[in-house]
This record gives sequence, structure tokens and C-alpha cells, in this order.
Amino acid sequence: MHMFNPAHPGEVLKEAYLDPLEMSVTEFARRIGISRKCASEFVNKHAGMSVEMAHRRAKATDTTAEFWLTMQVQASTPGRFIASRTMTVPTGSGAMPA
Repeated sequence: MHMFNPAHPGEVLKEAYLDPLEMSVTEFARRIGISRKCASEFVNKHAGMSVEMAHRRAKATDTTAEFWLTMQVQASTPGRFIASRTMTVPTGSGAMPA
């Protein structure tokens, strides 16, 4: 089987949610109630996330905290996962709270 290094959840947030909605990191930070710096560090893969942040991101993206935390754990232990199945990004409604 092929080993792989999973994507950082910040990369997934940007590519699967922010970019399609043409939403800036600043706007996303405002909507979930965190600083722009904190959101930027996460999106740019310089920071991980807490359980609280996973819940905020889940609510904003119509996903689950488990989705984000699982991705964080996998990204934190690169090279330890076997590519035996594909991880699918939940699509949900795509709507973020105003």
C-alpha cells in the first residue's frame, strides 16, 4: 500500500471553503470570532487547532468538529497513514453565517 502525508486542515479550509466562496481569511476570522492573525496562521499551515476552534470551523462550514480534528491528527503525524481509502470533504450547504 502507498503511504501518504495528509493535507493540513488549513489547506482544506482554504481550498474547499474559502476559495470557492471568494472569502478572505479576514472575513472568515470575523465570522467565527477569532483574530485575523489566528485564522491566517491556520490557513497557512503554521498552526493547528483546538477542540473549540474545530467546533467553530464545523459550524461555519456545515461540517463536524470530528471532521476537522481527525484531519488535524492525521496532518500532525505525516507518513503514518496508509492510502487505502479516500477522505471526502463534506459539501454541506456551503453557507457560512453572516
